[in-house]
Amino acid sequence: MKDLSQIGINHEYLPVDLFNKLKEEITLLKGKVGHQKKLVGNIKEEWDLAPSIHIFNSYILSLINKNETHLNYLSKERDKFFPEGRDLLVQLTSFWVNFQKKYEFNPVHEHNGLFSFIIFVKIPYDLEKERKEGPGSLSNSNYSSCLQFFSTNVRGKTYVETIDVDKSYEGGIYFFNAETKHCVYPFFSSDDYRITVSGNIKWAL
Repeated sequence: MKDLSQIGINHEYLPVDLFNKLKEEITLLKGKVGHQKKLVGNIKEEWDLAPSIHIFNSYILSLINKNETHLNYLSKERDKFFPEGRDLLVQLTSFWVNFQKKYEFNPVHEHNGLFSFIIFVKIPYDLEKERKEGPGSLSNSNYSSCLQFFSTNVRGKTYVETIDVDKSYEGGIYFFNAETKHCVYPFFSSDDYRITVSGNIKWAL
C-alpha cells in the first residue's frame, strides 16, 4: 500500500482472522439494510454493517494511537469543543460496505465525525488491464479505478495523492481524519464487485 503518512493518513493490513470475520459479517448483512441515503456514493448497493460494530470497534480505535498526528488532532478537537477539559471517549458510530459495480463512483467528499477509514475487501480487476481498457488509456491522466486523497498546505495549495488500488490492497486499511476529502473513480474492465468497508468515529457522548 502507498505510504501517505506525510499527510496524516496511516495504513496497515488487518489481522487475518479479523479480515475473515469481516467478510463473514458482510455476507450475513448484505441486502438487509440499505445505507445509500446516508452517503454521497453513486453506487446502488451500499449496506449497513452497524450490527457488527461491537466486533471491530476496539481494532478500529487502536489505529488512533498508531499515529501522533491523529492523537494531536483528537486533543485539539476535544479542547475546541469541550474547553472544560473533561475526559471523553470515542467510538465507531457508523459502519457500512460498498458493493461498487463498473461505471459507479464516489464523488469528492468528506465524512462526519473525527476519523474515518477505508478497508479494501475485494478488488475485481487487473490494474494493467484496467488501464488499457478504460477510457483514459490515451490520456495523460489515466485515473480509471483510482482512489484520490486531497490535502492543502499552509498557503492553501491543494495536493492530490493518487492511489492505484489493485489486488495487493485486499485486507488493507487507510485511516484518516474524517475531514480529509477523497474520491473513487469508476472502473471499466470487470463485471464483478469492488468491495470496500468504511465507517466514522465520533465522540461517545
